[in-house]
Amino acid sequence: MNIEKSLKEDYGQKKVYLHDRPYHVFDVGEGLCNVVLVNKTGAEEIERITIELNGRLIIVDIAPAWGNSVLNMTKEQLDQLAEDIHLLVDIFWLEEVNFENRVSDLDAEPIYQVLKVRDYCLEQSRAS
Repeated sequence: MNIEKSLKEDYGQKKVYLHDRPYHVFDVGEGLCNVVLVNKTGAEEIERITIELNGRLIIVDIAPAWGNSVLNMTKEQLDQLAEDIHLLVDIFWLEEVNFENRVSDLDAEPIYQVLKVRDYCLEQSRAS
C-alpha cells in the first residue's frame, strides 16, 4: 500500500458526526466560504465543484446520514438536516457563507431559513 497516495486521496475529506449522524465533509481552500450540499459525491464531482467555485469550499455529502431517503424526507428530518448544517457552520466558525444545494429534489428551504435567521448566508443559490 502506498501511504503517500492514500494521503493525497483523503486530503481535506473527513467523516464528521453532527447530532450523531455521519456526513462526509470535504474542506479545501481559503477566502469566502461556499458550503455545497451533495448526495453520494465522487471524486469527479468534487473536482468539478472546486473548478466552478472560488475561495474556501466545504462540500457536505449527506448520503452517509440519510442514504436514499432524501426524496422522502419528512419535515422533521429536513429540520434535523438544517440543524446539522447549522452545527457544522458553528463548528467551523463560519461567519458568512454562500450556501448551495446540489441534491436533486431536496427541499432545502429549512436550511436556508436557519442560515438566514443566523445571518450566515451572503447569497442564496436555490438550485436543485
